[in-house]
Amino acid sequence: MLLSAKLTDRDGQLEELRSLLDDARQASGRVALISGAVGSGKTLLLAHFTKEAHAAGALVLDGAASQPERSVPFALLRGMFKTAPLDAQARADVDELMRWASADPSRARYTHVIPQLASVLLAAAGNRTLVVAADDIHHGDDASLHFILHLARGIRHERALIVLTDTTRHWVKVFRYRSELAQQPHFQRIPLKLLSLADTREIIADQLTPATAARLSAEFHDVTGGNPLLVNALVADYRTTAETEGTPLKVVRSETYDEALLDCLYRCGAECLAVAQAIAVLGSQTTTGRLCRLLESDTLDVEAALRSLNLCGVGEGSGIRDSQALATIYDATPVVQLMELHHKAARLLHEEGAPACEVAAHLLRLPHRPAPWSADVLEEAAEQALAGGDPERARRCLEAAMSAGTDERRQAAIRLRLAGLVWRTLPAAAEEHLDRLTADMEAGLIPPTDAAVPVSQLVWSGQLERAAEITEQLSGVEPRTGSDTAGGLAGARSWLKMVSPGLRTRTTRPQTPSPSTSARPGVPALPAIPAQPRSGYADDPHAQAAEAVSASVSAGSPEKALFVLQRYSLSDNTIQPLFFALWALIFGDQLDLAALWCKRLIGECAAMRAPAWQAVLMSVRAELELRRGNLSGADHLAGTALSRMSMRSWGLGVAFPIATRAQALTGMGRFDDARDLLARRVPDGLVDTLPGLQYRRARGLWNLATSRHQAALGEFLACGELVRKWDMDRPGLVPWRTDAAEAWLCLGNPEAAHQLASAQLQRVTRHQPQLRGRTLRVLGSSAGDLSARMAALQESVDILERSGSQLQLSLALAELGSVCQEAGDYGRARTLMRRAWHLAKSGGAEPVCRWLSHARPEGRSAEPGPDADAAQGGDSVLTEAENRVAVLAAQGLTNREISAKLYITVSTVEQHLTRIYRKLSVKRRRDLPTKLADLTSVAVG
Repeated sequence: MLLSAKLTDRDGQLEELRSLLDDARQASGRVALISGAVGSGKTLLLAHFTKEAHAAGALVLDGAASQPERSVPFALLRGMFKTAPLDAQARADVDELMRWASADPSRARYTHVIPQLASVLLAAAGNRTLVVAADDIHHGDDASLHFILHLARGIRHERALIVLTDTTRHWVKVFRYRSELAQQPHFQRIPLKLLSLADTREIIADQLTPATAARLSAEFHDVTGGNPLLVNALVADYRTTAETEGTPLKVVRSETYDEALLDCLYRCGAECLAVAQAIAVLGSQTTTGRLCRLLESDTLDVEAALRSLNLCGVGEGSGIRDSQALATIYDATPVVQLMELHHKAARLLHEEGAPACEVAAHLLRLPHRPAPWSADVLEEAAEQALAGGDPERARRCLEAAMSAGTDERRQAAIRLRLAGLVWRTLPAAAEEHLDRLTADMEAGLIPPTDAAVPVSQLVWSGQLERAAEITEQLSGVEPRTGSDTAGGLAGARSWLKMVSPGLRTRTTRPQTPSPSTSARPGVPALPAIPAQPRSGYADDPHAQAAEAVSASVSAGSPEKALFVLQRYSLSDNTIQPLFFALWALIFGDQLDLAALWCKRLIGECAAMRAPAWQAVLMSVRAELELRRGNLSGADHLAGTALSRMSMRSWGLGVAFPIATRAQALTGMGRFDDARDLLARRVPDGLVDTLPGLQYRRARGLWNLATSRHQAALGEFLACGELVRKWDMDRPGLVPWRTDAAEAWLCLGNPEAAHQLASAQLQRVTRHQPQLRGRTLRVLGSSAGDLSARMAALQESVDILERSGSQLQLSLALAELGSVCQEAGDYGRARTLMRRAWHLAKSGGAEPVCRWLSHARPEGRSAEPGPDADAAQGGDSVLTEAENRVAVLAAQGLTNREISAKLYITVSTVEQHLTRIYRKLSVKRRRDLPTKLADLTSVAVG
């Protein structure tokens, strides 16, 4: 048995029973009723007493009534007579009497048979004291109860004691017997209460340790309400866990507790069990009124069941005391019954006007298709789940809503929403909805105003031709008005033309020339979107994002991209437009703005559980790090982005992280890794798309770095041919002329390189400082005149100083250093090359570092080392204080920032810098090497 052998807090009740037995020995018969909640220890107390009585010489006849045998006449009494010391004839007579009485449905024979049975029993006792013990008398059959009541009335002057156990619940079927017993003058009630906190602590200390009792007794008591059965079950689970897994730090609920809990509920009766199961289904939504309606029961019956549950410590108020017990009760409820309860609960809560999320919690449990009325509720619940950051629950709600038997148009709208929701987690999984969405669009179930989202998903998955076909078909039925329908289709067409400009002849509708179309005759242009939205067209995020890319590529203007980023919040319908708006800023060389918005969007989607969104935004961060010269950071971010999704989920978008990472790996000298990355299978037709341009350029840069100069030139010129065919020949999109110029330089054709670089320079705007600086570097490298080279390279350095690109700046400094060396200015050449080396080293550009290490102005390496010329004369040696100031100044800190960091005055900083400039023969702060500790000897003492 689970219970402790020690009758904690039951010594008083046991002593009462002993006293009643003493009275019975004196021929003063007694009747005792032990009453208490289920699990309170009635059975244990009765067993303990009957064992003592038997040891004292009494004739003990005991038995236990059971609910299944309640309708079987004399079921309890037969069990008790089995232990009576009767001879064969007497036993046969008893069996015959019971059989004869049981055969009369009217029970009229009971009055004849029961006195005879009582006489047989008293005669069998002889001179011994008779003890009749019946457990769970509330489950007793009528015949046995009739016998016990008759015996109780007749033993007042006999050597007999009747001990019964009963629950505290008001049982209607045994109320008459209980009432008559209570009227007997020799009757005594012995109540059992639940354990107090002190009693609980005593049980735990007795079976575990006093320290454990002191630490966990309050939690044990809170979980069980002081029910001894549950307390001992928890003790057993705790001990088992301690033996197998080590001493637990808190209460452990395992199999023993679950069995004891369910035992309590079954023994409380069917009504209590049904109420407990209903509570497990309703959970926190439980009220007494809802329990009555859910179970279709009378309020009095439900309240009586709740009282019983509270009395035995399982319940608390109108709920279950232990929250974890709800799961046990729920799991033990038959599935058919659970489904019926959930169905009724959903309907009940819906009729009450409960929040959609509460109703949906029950609808989602149903294995069958929910009723049509539930579609609205499930859609609303999906929105609430998204707002709460639970897209998985939102997906389940939408799937259930789609199967709710609504009309086809409604199902198509839900499917469209579901596809976007699935895309945020796994874009490849959304493809299973795209085929059906395509059919829905063809059937006219999805309005053209919503066409941009599924079209953009088709494009992302690489189904360009299919997207073009759908757009053409919808355009054929589009009303020739400025309606929202026209606006939705304009977004789809603009998106297709942006991602795959080669499809523009299939997606551009004939239209009257207007100020918003291209100025070039015969070439349809991307539609110009006004800064303020107009009906339908302008308020479509896809159309706006496409126009933002066009504006950034053509003029380097960030206004359109910023408009998109400021107007549209992150959602399933806007993630792709926002992604390309960030790329529009990158195309326009607006790296700081792109970084600011990228960080903001990543922060927003962190709480939305959208790994696909995080991956695509992380790829933008990687590109920003690449363009700033942080190759290792770009490699890490792009690699992480690629690992977050499969190649299939990346679709055409995979070109961006692959191109970024391949360039980073190439720049770091990890050519084999870059080759393997570029060798991965990509979607068909990728190279003829906007993302494919970045991929093709990365391939060309790898060829260039690995001395495959002709292959590199071919890739760059192919990029140029493609953008010219698209009428998108803008340097911000892909600087193919600058790239090809570098390839011509490597091939020994500076004239061709100079021609391309000059043409590129004429196209670069003032909004593109990094591209302008790089082009000037190539132009300077290809110039024949030394002074022209010097001027172009110096201008390149000046521009790149402000652009934030460490790698491009290091290359420009290196080239300028080479020109200075050629001009005989070896001191400046060394300074420039050393600074270039440090910038390249900090960005991870190992090939540049290796090249600079072999560049030897006046026979000296550009790589800093112990033989650096700064250590030559005593006048050129920096003191320790000067070295600290010089390092911080080279890192870009202002004089005031240096003074605060080193705890010296601004005046002292200025004096140090004056001496540093003189010793290192430099005139400007930006000429200082970034790691002077490696370049100078530190004065000692």
